[in-house]
Amino acid sequence: MSDCQTIYDLDNHQINECNLKAPEGTENIVNNEVELVIIEEPVEKFRFRYKSEMHGTHGSLMGSSSERSRKTYPTVELRGYSGKAIILCSLYQTDSLTPTAHSHRLIVRNGDVDLCDPHELTVSPEEGYRAVFQGMGIIHTAKKHVVDELNAKMKKDKMMETGAPLTPCDEMQIKANAGRIAKNMNLNQVCLGFKAFAVKDDRTLTKLCAPIFSRPINNMKSALTGELKITRLSATVSSAAGGDEIFLFVEKVAKKNIKVRFVEIDNDEEEVWEGWGEFSEADVHHQYAIALKTPPYKDKNIDHHISVFIQLVRPSDNDRSEPLSFRYKPRDIVTSRKRIRMNSTTYNNSSVLPVLPVAGEVNFNNAQTINIEYDDSYMSMLAPYEFPLEVKDGIGSKPARSEQHVERSLSLVARCRPPYIYQILMIDGKYGDKNAEFAKQMILDIFDAACNNECDVIQTAIRTDDREIMNKLLNLIDKFQLNEVLQYQNERKETCLHTVCLFDKPQYIRPLINLGANPNLTDNKGNTPLHIAIEENLIMCVNGIIDSQNYTQTRIGLIIDCANDEGLTPLHLAVMKNNQQIVELLLKPGKASTKLCVSKTGNNALHLAIERNLVPIVRYLLEYTSINVNESNLAGFTPLGLANSMDNVSDEIVRLLLKWGANEGDAKISHSQEKRYERLRGADSMGTVEITSSDDEDDDDEESKCDAFNVSYLNNLERIGKRN
Repeated sequence: MSDCQTIYDLDNHQINECNLKAPEGTENIVNNEVELVIIEEPVEKFRFRYKSEMHGTHGSLMGSSSERSRKTYPTVELRGYSGKAIILCSLYQTDSLTPTAHSHRLIVRNGDVDLCDPHELTVSPEEGYRAVFQGMGIIHTAKKHVVDELNAKMKKDKMMETGAPLTPCDEMQIKANAGRIAKNMNLNQVCLGFKAFAVKDDRTLTKLCAPIFSRPINNMKSALTGELKITRLSATVSSAAGGDEIFLFVEKVAKKNIKVRFVEIDNDEEEVWEGWGEFSEADVHHQYAIALKTPPYKDKNIDHHISVFIQLVRPSDNDRSEPLSFRYKPRDIVTSRKRIRMNSTTYNNSSVLPVLPVAGEVNFNNAQTINIEYDDSYMSMLAPYEFPLEVKDGIGSKPARSEQHVERSLSLVARCRPPYIYQILMIDGKYGDKNAEFAKQMILDIFDAACNNECDVIQTAIRTDDREIMNKLLNLIDKFQLNEVLQYQNERKETCLHTVCLFDKPQYIRPLINLGANPNLTDNKGNTPLHIAIEENLIMCVNGIIDSQNYTQTRIGLIIDCANDEGLTPLHLAVMKNNQQIVELLLKPGKASTKLCVSKTGNNALHLAIERNLVPIVRYLLEYTSINVNESNLAGFTPLGLANSMDNVSDEIVRLLLKWGANEGDAKISHSQEKRYERLRGADSMGTVEITSSDDEDDDDEESKCDAFNVSYLNNLERIGKRN
């Protein structure tokens, strides 16, 4: 039996002092024209809570058309009647032709007491004939108490029908029926039942019309009927070949009744492909996580990223979760073979050099006899090269990472610089003016040979910071319009712009972009050069890449909001690196968007700043951008909800969120936290935090270095800007 209060007085058989006696012959309907009509259905999914969960405040049952700014509730209207009446609302089962009472309780909180169903509202000519049922919740009855709860409810219904106390025979029959019905009761689905009664002068109740029932309400937290939702992904990118293992965090699912669907939608909103994740029941962990392998894309040989969606599917009712963005990327084998351009049909390689020399096989003693037309400056470049033992790390780069790249560079330069650069310069000197098209094709093939030998010429020149060589190569690229070589990628899919940022050489960014280097190409982890610059905290590289003055109309423009394989845009990464200077650079008008979320978690930039307790960045995002302060991530946390879930979040962050309109209703504030929020709502501003950078002096030096290079070397490239 229920231990909560009810609006019924069973001892006196009364409802708010109105007798339950129904006049003889009026048990069904007193007027055929009277009817109840549902105006607002309840939501289809609602969380059924156990009694132990009812501490504090919880969301109430809303109407199906309810919105954040306009809340609605289950509503019925009594039509065809002009007197005073009451309308009762209670829970019923849905899986029978004649709905019977459900064992779950429909409660309304009144102070510290939960009032159980049925709940009554009075309608009259003065008050209107619409009954709006607000503030209701559903208490889940444990299986062991189902028969007792059902028995109690069925007794009340019987007394409503007869208007008299129950006989021993009635009680025995009701108990037997309750035991039989309980065996097949669906504990994860209910509906609302509404009944209308007239209130007569003698305070008796008369049934006015047939009861009506709402559409089913499913338990949101049930694996059988609950809302399907992906709350987090371990990866949002897969190879086109499929077979990549990813992990999904999900709301409660049944391992025998769940699938993971991948689907592609074209521009006409038509499904053009679908595939299904591969996993077994053993891969569904405790109903909240799924380990699966991605299906292969329909075309395994794609040469660019393909955007698709991933979603959960429940076969029993074909219910589906909200689709989330997912991408397929080219297989490594496809990417690596794209740059092979050897065996050109435009000329015979042997007409220039019998055999292209392999690294370390060039005979420098013959250089002078082979190329007598070169001047002394060219000949000095062809001499054996001794790489310095000590290499200065780039500003802001990580020591461990720099040592790794420098060690690799020593190996590359040792076998790369003399042979390939020797051939390129020799061809330019011998054929550049006489047969430009022939020379261009030859030089392209040498660039290809170097690239296929993991020895990209431009990237090697950048690594060694040999500015004389770099300047000659840039002039050569401009002279023969060899812009495509600037898009060549090494075995890690890094372009020359990636290398510039890895080795902190911002002085090369402007000429490379001016010559057509694509700033949007990604490495094997989906990182653009801008991602790399932010990861290494290189302000000058970031500024060079996003500076619009470095881009001409004929060159490829920057897509500043590219997400990498981790689902992070450059803005997300800058926030995670706690670099407010870069955040502000990215958020200049017309640049990075604050609307984009991390595809794995659904966190926006504000969520990320709150997770790391970054008060200055939180303040900047709220005060100087239009970021959505009430945006929910995949797990359903708004920024304030996320702050509320953290133990060490700054009071200033909470105060700022409240000041800028954070919705407390979505924050899941516990009773114990109310005092803190009351204090912060009225708190004065703690003032503006001044952000200073310890690297300002280094940045000034770096800017001077860039300017010096631009003056001395870009003067030679002045015609590039004029031409473009």
